[in-house]
Amino acid sequence: MAKDKNETLINAEPFVIEEFLTYEKDRAKAVVFVFIAGFLLALASAYLYVIGIWYLAVLLFFVLLLFLRYVLNFFKIPFPKRGSHKFLIYAQLFLTWLIFWIVFLNPPFNVVSGPQIGAPQAYVSASHSWEGLPQYSSGIYEIPRNDYSLRVSVSFIHPITTYSVSITTSGYSIVNQNLNGGYIYFNISSSPTYYQDISVVISASYQSHSSTENFALMLQPP
Repeated sequence: MAKDKNETLINAEPFVIEEFLTYEKDRAKAVVFVFIAGFLLALASAYLYVIGIWYLAVLLFFVLLLFLRYVLNFFKIPFPKRGSHKFLIYAQLFLTWLIFWIVFLNPPFNVVSGPQIGAPQAYVSASHSWEGLPQYSSGIYEIPRNDYSLRVSVSFIHPITTYSVSITTSGYSIVNQNLNGGYIYFNISSSPTYYQDISVVISASYQSHSSTENFALMLQPP
């Protein structure tokens, strides 16, 4: 039987321009929101990585990924309906978070060098003050007689968590070492009578950022 020429071949829903524009507007809001959320999450992740708990950053990402629909609804932003649009939203969150996390972990936002360690100073009993040690030659400093309290300055963008002071010359040792106010204070067990190597090792707040400073002490001539 022949079909009526006026019969509709495809039953398609009518295209409503208002609904289309509303959907695209909501999708644009979701894209902007997800970008901002990924950016802020990357910033927090970089901080968590610096303080040594990077795994918490990964956990936060997966939590946001799982609850992204509810977060958008909380801010009254409809979640995309189409499968491809949902995939793009999740992919955008992942890429925004990952790319900005990498950016924040590199200069100029983050440092790649270790702590800066200054030249040694000694507490001079006569003047009751800390004074820089005179340099006998490159890397060799003269220590005052009977003044065994020493310190070195240390500066870094992040808090120093570990440090150590050690002497490589036998017969001598380090006593009372402590970190306070940007200085590492330490005493030597006795006054040196010959060249004495003191190795100062400063470690930053996370494992990959550390510095070592080596210098020698000799007794100041009378």
